[in-house]
Amino acid sequence: MRLMKPQEKMFFNDPVKLIQSRLEHMCQIVIFQQMQMERVMAQFKHKSAELERRLKEVTEQSYRQLSDLQRENADLKKQLLEVKKETMELKKPLSQWRLSPGQFQTEGTQRMSLPVAVTSPGNPSDLC
Repeated sequence: MRLMKPQEKMFFNDPVKLIQSRLEHMCQIVIFQQMQMERVMAQFKHKSAELERRLKEVTEQSYRQLSDLQRENADLKKQLLEVKKETMELKKPLSQWRLSPGQFQTEGTQRMSLPVAVTSPGNPSDLC
C-alpha cells in the first residue's frame, strides 16, 4: 500500500469526524450569534427604558407648563375684562364733556360745572 500525500489525505477523512468538526464549528457560530443578539437586545431595552423615562419627565413638565399657562391666561383675561370695564367707565364722562352746552337738558337738573384752578395770590414775577 502506498502512502498518501497530505493533500490527498484530507479527502479521505472519516466522515463522522468531519461532520462532528463542522457541527462543533456551527455550534460555536450559533452561540456567538445568540450572545451578540442578547447584548444588542439588552442595549436596546436599556435605551428604550431611558427614553421612556425621559419622555415621562418631558410630558409631566409640559403638563405643568400648560397648567401654569392656563392659569396665567385666565388671570390675564380677568385683567383684560377689568381694564375694559374701567375704559368704559372712563369713556362715559368723556362723551358727556364732548356735548355742547345747548345739548344738555337743563329742565329739573343742575348743569355740571368744570373744575377751576386756584393759585395763590402773589407777585407774578415770583412765578418765574
